[in-house]
Amino acid sequence: MKRTIEYTLLILGAIFSLIGIVFAFIIKTFSKTPEFKSEFEKSFNEQIQGSPDVPSSVTADQMLNGFSAFGNFAIVILIISILLTVVAIVFVKKQRILSGVLAVIAGLM
Repeated sequence: MKRTIEYTLLILGAIFSLIGIVFAFIIKTFSKTPEFKSEFEKSFNEQIQGSPDVPSSVTADQMLNGFSAFGNFAIVILIISILLTVVAIVFVKKQRILSGVLAVIAGLM
């Protein structure tokens, strides 16, 4: 069998993971610029800090560090997802069960 649908879906999954990596990298990069930090601190102090959803002990610096940590986490998870997808693409014809399991794991990430 040709397995055209499997190839197409795996390639689309890899492309979407790559787009996610680009967005996570952009967010991580912009969150470290001084302009973004000053605007975020200003906005945080005016709007978010008085909110009942955010504890009063949380500062803008802590929130920015959380954004950066989330960016790192997202990049690592998406890279693992792309690697699993590439391995699944390689094994589509020879070991279709392994390929399907890897594709499901990559999709869940």
